[in-house]
Amino acid sequence: MNVEERLPDFTGKAVVFYVSAVLGASSWLTDGTALESPRFDLQAGRLFVTGRTFDYSEEGIDKEWSDNRDACLAWESVLYYIAMPTDEYRAFHKKGDQVPEAVEKKSTTRSQVFGLIIIILFMLILLASLIGITVWIVKSL
Repeated sequence: MNVEERLPDFTGKAVVFYVSAVLGASSWLTDGTALESPRFDLQAGRLFVTGRTFDYSEEGIDKEWSDNRDACLAWESVLYYIAMPTDEYRAFHKKGDQVPEAVEKKSTTRSQVFGLIIIILFMLILLASLIGITVWIVKSL
């Protein structure tokens, strides 16, 4: 099975992508980016999710510069996503409701992962030291 067979098919769906926060990133990016029928595209050896942003002006919402534009998100930056039928997503916006989130919004930053790795390495070094001391004591008896 190749990688294309394992990637999700978002045809006919609205997908809200939540990406890892980068220092200075705009809130529209970290608060979720919705794309209509996104697809996967390999660009310069990297996998991207490409699609069109929604045009909310039809629903009486002021037009933003990013509405109804082609957009790409690096797949490796996606923390999680929520997919739903496009008409359901549009219905939520027409009612003025927030898109329901099926999961609690929690993100693991790189610094948290790095801190966890440091703690694990420290514990392994401590364990190795204790084993070394134990072996030394047993040999000296």
